[in-house]
Amino acid sequence: MCPSNNIKLDWLERTKNLLSDINLDIKYGDKVSNQLVISTYASAYGFVNYLDNEYFDYIVVDEAHHAVAEVTKKTIQYFNPKFLIGLTATPERLDRKKLDEVFGAYSERLNLEEAMRKGIIAPIRAYRIESNIDLSEVRFNGKEYVNADLEKTINVESRNELIAKVLKKFFVNGKMPYKQGLIFCVSTDHANRMEKILQKYGISAKAVHTKIKNYQKFIDDYNNKKYNFCVLAS
Repeated sequence: MCPSNNIKLDWLERTKNLLSDINLDIKYGDKVSNQLVISTYASAYGFVNYLDNEYFDYIVVDEAHHAVAEVTKKTIQYFNPKFLIGLTATPERLDRKKLDEVFGAYSERLNLEEAMRKGIIAPIRAYRIESNIDLSEVRFNGKEYVNADLEKTINVESRNELIAKVLKKFFVNGKMPYKQGLIFCVSTDHANRMEKILQKYGISAKAVHTKIKNYQKFIDDYNNKKYNFCVLAS
């Protein structure tokens, strides 16, 4: 189970490459051996009260920090697999809801430093840009920061320009080995403005969000290294 179609397709592709003997055809009738169902959370909810609650032997929940959401939680708790595992790199939620209520106590923990040391994830090198933006007035609704407040506070020309200048100096013209990256913005307007500013500084970039037709093409172009930065809207 995973939260989006993009992640689902990635799981499907990787599974095909690694498990050639697994039947990936989704059958909702009799249980078949060597069957693997890869589903989004939304689709998996359709299995509730349709499939027997012991239909699955093994359930993996990717991006498991979403599992406390009402519908996803109902889906997981409906089934009674022999083995249930939740995978997430961000178990600490802003609303302080605990994943233990869905998965039980953690059996394994792997922090970022250890994961990098073992070669499980790419090593991280972090750079911080200091600005005079004040976030103290941004409201928090108990679950997340209010998007309208973030938009008003963060999407300002001087800050956007500063980000473009730093990227130009250190990552595009500098000696850093990194020539591509993702930029996360608070809204589609913010993403569109960042795209224009980056291009003004000679940095190839494209804003990608659901308001753009065929946005998947631009994601593919980024993966094929046709431009430096993919600017994403939340």
